[in-house]
Amino acid sequence: MTTDVTKKDSNGATEDRRLTLKARGASGVIAGILLLVVAYYLFWPRTNLAAAPACEGIEGCTVSVSAPVDGVIAGVLFVLLTLFTLMAITGLVWVPTFGAGGLTIGQRAKATTALRVSANAVPIQPNRSFAAPAGPDADSEEILSSSSLALWTELPISVQSAAVSFAEKEWDVPKGDLQISLIEASQDFTQPHAPYYLKFVLYGTEQILKVTDTASAHD
Repeated sequence: MTTDVTKKDSNGATEDRRLTLKARGASGVIAGILLLVVAYYLFWPRTNLAAAPACEGIEGCTVSVSAPVDGVIAGVLFVLLTLFTLMAITGLVWVPTFGAGGLTIGQRAKATTALRVSANAVPIQPNRSFAAPAGPDADSEEILSSSSLALWTELPISVQSAAVSFAEKEWDVPKGDLQISLIEASQDFTQPHAPYYLKFVLYGTEQILKVTDTASAHD
């Protein structure tokens, strides 16, 4: 069982597998329902009809006996309960693998470098409520950093995570530097999964990332 939230695909792209807060909440609700189902199945008395030993061979002569717990049903319920509980707590999509044994984490988002921003990409506007430095003491670097952070907050968590993972592993750029280097973000709804295009200026060099969220609703 692994808890690594990123993985590289065959193209060298960094994938992020974390769920949104809404999906984690839904997983928690399902886990709660499954817990009730498990408790009901294990502890609520159930009965079956069986032939009475005293009147063997007589049709219709039966008695009510306690029904045993089915190990297969109980096992399936426990596996489902464990999976949804893990998803709610960790925000990761866990998938049982029976061939190799254990659990693996499902794919979510991946990031790759791009030569240019798609011509069909629609620009994302930064959050206006994100206060930028003002007044005579504000300099251009502070204003740019604030604008970058405002734009960064508009990105989905999965897209942020994929971009950070890629930058840390491929460019040796920490999260803080990446966040304040974002100068442009856009999304192309004409492509499958509506990929995001993120343009950064890192230490004087322009870099573009294409981040595809495979769980996007824009399929």
